[in-house]
Amino acid sequence: MNLLYYPHHFVYISSTHPWSLAHKLSNNTREMGVTKLVQVGPWGSGGGEYPYEFIPNGRITKIHIKTGGSGGCIDSITFGYIDACSGQECWSKTYGGEGGHLSQYMYIEEGEEFLELSGTVGRYGGWTVITSLCFKTNKKKCEFGSVSDNKFSLPVKTNTAKIVGFHGRYGGYLDSIGAVLQPK
Repeated sequence: MNLLYYPHHFVYISSTHPWSLAHKLSNNTREMGVTKLVQVGPWGSGGGEYPYEFIPNGRITKIHIKTGGSGGCIDSITFGYIDACSGQECWSKTYGGEGGHLSQYMYIEEGEEFLELSGTVGRYGGWTVITSLCFKTNKKKCEFGSVSDNKFSLPVKTNTAKIVGFHGRYGGYLDSIGAVLQPK
């Protein structure tokens, strides 16, 4: 495990999955061709049976969130993207459980960039999980879930880096989430 200090956050870089881009680690950053990627976070708990890392080969176009509604938590998150090679619309794996009766989408237009990932962490069903998420872009802000007391926030200055992916842990719920940044 590599830790480094990144403007008020600890960065954790994982290299445990051979199919992951994490195999291209270079000390505290990952090299993707000439581009280096940095994981920031995750926020939430170390629970959740499965780690995840989503870095699309293309542009994120949708975020699908399932929640239990008022007083609930983030049950799952799925990302839609346009594959850079084929030009086809694709979906990531669903990170989280099968539950959640409230299904919401955030659509990301071409030219839209993530400016901030924020949310809250709390207890739900005896587990410490992500209870709310907020994605802010240069064009809009979308909030999901039920806000609780333990807040986290990662503002990104678009002239220094951009959010190109997400990582964390999941099981029956979304246990944690962090961002993958590409420095400019």
